This record gives sequence, structure tokens and C-alpha cells, in this order.
Amino acid sequence: MRANESWENASVTVRVLSPGIAARDRGTGRAGPVDHESPHTLLALQHAAGNSAVTRMLRGQDPPHPVGGRWVQRAPARADADDWIEMQDMTTGTARPASAGTTAPAVSSPVPPMDLSPEVVSRMLREYEERTGDHVLRQLLGELIPQVRGVDFVGSGAKAAQPRGRGTAPGDSPAQGGNTVPVSGPDARYRITLSAAGSREDQIATLVHEMTHVLNYEAYGQDAIPVGPDRRDEEKYSAYVMQKAGDLIGLLPGSGLPPGWQRAVKEKLRSHSAASPTREYDTVLSHLLVWSEQYGDPDSQFHTRLTRLVRETRYWRTQGTAHRNFVPEPGVTFDSALDRLMKA
Repeated sequence: MRANESWENASVTVRVLSPGIAARDRGTGRAGPVDHESPHTLLALQHAAGNSAVTRMLRGQDPPHPVGGRWVQRAPARADADDWIEMQDMTTGTARPASAGTTAPAVSSPVPPMDLSPEVVSRMLREYEERTGDHVLRQLLGELIPQVRGVDFVGSGAKAAQPRGRGTAPGDSPAQGGNTVPVSGPDARYRITLSAAGSREDQIATLVHEMTHVLNYEAYGQDAIPVGPDRRDEEKYSAYVMQKAGDLIGLLPGSGLPPGWQRAVKEKLRSHSAASPTREYDTVLSHLLVWSEQYGDPDSQFHTRLTRLVRETRYWRTQGTAHRNFVPEPGVTFDSALDRLMKA
């Protein structure tokens, strides 16, 4: 369904596969119930049902809520696919998506520079969620945002920050650094310490990283991904993580990221993923996805591979474990993956 098409049936269900999966299916030549040539499927749904309805759907709220006589919800998932978007027209009269030339829903007013609090962080992340067109990042943000109200934000990096914007200057690099711990308090269950000052964009990337730690505490009851009952499972998982980190480093030259960001990506993948794979792998991937969306090429192989890995770690959280939920590459050992990562 294109944004300028109209339909007039009184009871119609529209299913649209996410743009990332559509692109994957296009590469395999597999047919599906989606217009693979249209990059505007989500926009069309926003036009038809409203931005808030689509946002609620992406956050997985259940049951769905009617907006303007329409229901927007997740359809039953396929085993090999990402989320489906289902919009059902419940009106008794004529229903039409927006005609050609209708503008997209307006993004909310920018959040002014303010010290971080749950309210400020929620507004910052919602504004970023509305602005980004990256489907997987929107899904991740939709999972993070409801957890913000239970977090206390402290540290020198939690002060008011000015935006850098999408442009960077020679010599620029991202500020980064944070820590997440559970706490017992009347208003907060977690404390996030941001240790480095930087731009608004740097804050957002670090917040997404640290809030992924919160998701892990909520999903696993600990700040580590369960990977199996014995040491061999942990070694197999570590080899898998280091192999994937090496893959991403190999794709960095074509990522579109500025030099300072490429150096930071390499450092995070080596020091964090190799040193603490069960605690830092998926949180680092979340961090890198924001950097790639902010300053990289969304059509690059780096971004495509990164998106796939973030989707995989989100699936692990739904299963409560990574054990038996990843497939190591044949012939890859702990030593071979570590050696390749260090040489990348």
C-alpha cells in the first residue's frame, strides 16, 4: 500500500511487513504480502491511523486501541520474520489513507537542554523515536522508554547538553561512559551514572546503552545474558560474540561513520564485547545502532548487519536466554575468534 493510494472498503485489514524484512526478502526473491518496492509502508499507516496508534503498536501494547475508528496492532508473528503491522478499519463508512501531498505527522517540539531526570529522558527518547526512520531502533526505544520512570540519572554526563546535530567536524569523537546498578529506593529501581559530558546525541547513545542494561535486569533477573549451564556453553557464546564483533569491524570502512566514531566502535567491540560478552555485547550493539543511525550510512552493510544482531538480542530477551538461540559458525573456536577480533 503506497501513501498516495486510497481504499474504500468498510472493513479492511492491511498487513505490512517491516521495511528491514522487506529488504531482506527482496534480496532472496521471496514473495510476500507486502509491496516490496514501497519504502513508505509505515508512513502510510501513520497517515491512515495516526502517529500515536502506530507508536502504540510498535511498543506492543495489548489490547490494541481504536484511533479514529481504526485498530492498529501486531499481527501473529511468522517464525522467520520480524513484527507485522496490522491495521483493521472498523468504520462503517468510507475510509481513506492520506492522499498524495499530505504531510507526515509533526514531530514534537525539541526538548530544551536540561539536566536529566526520568521526565526529561522520556521526552528526549520519545522525540528521538519520532524522528528516526530506523524500524529496529524504534522497536528498541519502545521497549526502553517505559522503564525510564524507574531510573535515577546522576553523574557529570547527566547535565544539560546542547545538540551537536547530524554534522561533525574533523577531529570530533563521541563522548561516552556510563554505569547501571540496581538500587532500592522509593522512586527508583536503578541508578544510571553518566560519567562523560558531551552533546545531546552522545547522551542519547549512552542512555540507550545503559537502558539496555535495565532491560536485561528486567528480562533475566541479572545483568548478564544466560548462555547455558556449563563452561563449554559460555566459551561457545564468547566465540560467537567475538566473531560477530570481528564481522562488524571488518565492515566499518563502509559504514559512513566519521573517523572518531569508527575508532570508538572498534574500541567498544574489542574491549567490551571480548572482555565481558554476557554483560556488554547486546548493550554495545544498542549503543552502536544509535551511532550508526545518527552519523552513519543506513544502507551500508555495517548498518544492515548491526540491525540484524540487535534484532537477535531482542529475541533472546523474549526467550529469557541466549542458550540454544544462536547458531555458531562452523569451524569458529574461541581462540580463532579472539585472534581475528584483535587483528581486525
